[in-house]
Amino acid sequence: MLLFGAVGALTLFRFVLQPDFENLLIHLGLLAISTVILPFFHELLHITGLIFVGVRSFYLRSSVKWCYVYVSSEEKISGMQYTLTSLFPFPIMTIALFILTPIFPDLLFLFAT
Repeated sequence: MLLFGAVGALTLFRFVLQPDFENLLIHLGLLAISTVILPFFHELLHITGLIFVGVRSFYLRSSVKWCYVYVSSEEKISGMQYTLTSLFPFPIMTIALFILTPIFPDLLFLFAT
């Protein structure tokens, strides 16, 4: 979650350094994406990992007040299943990065962190 907040702060910091009011909505959209949409997408990838290892009972919890989102399971999983579930978003988001960077080269600074 800290990474997503850092990306949002970086987006805001870039706008403060180079005020570009023509693209204000783009900067606000990037801030919203990095602080709201990406964490939920990340947790949905963890849910996909849980389903992949065979867990059927899980739940997604979040708090806007405390700014967190997490996925938990009521079933006990082994160490290897836990590792696979926890690392599942990494290759998916890395592949997405390599696909989206040539398409949107102006957004490369988002992935510099």
